[in-house]
Amino acid sequence: MSDDVDADGERAARALRRLRDAGWSVAIHNDYMLDGIKMTFWLFTHPSGVWVKGEGARDIFALMHAEAEAGLRFRQFGIRA
Repeated sequence: MSDDVDADGERAARALRRLRDAGWSVAIHNDYMLDGIKMTFWLFTHPSGVWVKGEGARDIFALMHAEAEAGLRFRQFGIRA
C-alpha cells in the first residue's frame, strides 16, 4: 500500500469522525462499480431530519463531499449538533 493511500485513509477517518462529532449518522455506505470504476457512496442523516451524501472514486473524496454538504446544511438551516 502506498503512502498516499495510507494518508487518504487517515484523512477519511478524520472526516468521518468530524461528521459524527457534529451529530451526523451513517445511514448508508456502499462500494460499487460504475463503468468498471470502483466508486463509494456515503449517506448521512442528522437528528434535525436533514441528510447529506457524498460519492467518489475513494472514501476520502466522498467524505469530503459529504462534509462540505453538511457545512452548507448548517448554514442553510441553522442545524446544531
